[in-house]
Amino acid sequence: MNKLMVAAVAGAVALGASAGTFLDTLNADSRKVDSSPYATGGDIILKVSDTEYVHVFTGTAAPGSFVPTADLFSRVLLVGGGGAGAVSNGSVYPGGGGAGGFVEARDVTFVNGTAYAVTVGAGGQKSGSSGSVSSIDGTEFETITAYGGGGGGKSAAGAA
Repeated sequence: MNKLMVAAVAGAVALGASAGTFLDTLNADSRKVDSSPYATGGDIILKVSDTEYVHVFTGTAAPGSFVPTADLFSRVLLVGGGGAGAVSNGSVYPGGGGAGGFVEARDVTFVNGTAYAVTVGAGGQKSGSSGSVSSIDGTEFETITAYGGGGGGKSAAGAA
């Protein structure tokens, strides 16, 4: 089987290499390609080597679809959407929003021709709201999920 990484980065989702390799690769424009010989899907496709590709999902509007064109043995990296910070109004001290959850699943098998739903969690949209879940769903494995971060809270002046 070939190596591949699917990533949902947010949030976001990546399918393929290790987290460190993914982050290094994501910042290298020279590695961006139009397609992968092993799968379709993703907003960005990165070539790590002749046998390693990273499919990155970044869109939060609707679930994406990842479809391997060969049986694959892969890693999955998921980042949930971050929580929104609270807004200050007068004597209220706002807290920052929490980071989205991070999950790296290793040794995930993807079957040729099977469509996998990839959801990228959005960040919190209004004061104090939580971020959304990022996930990938398949029939060969249980849904892999990274939870969204919590929204920032408010504290009145002088509260302990």
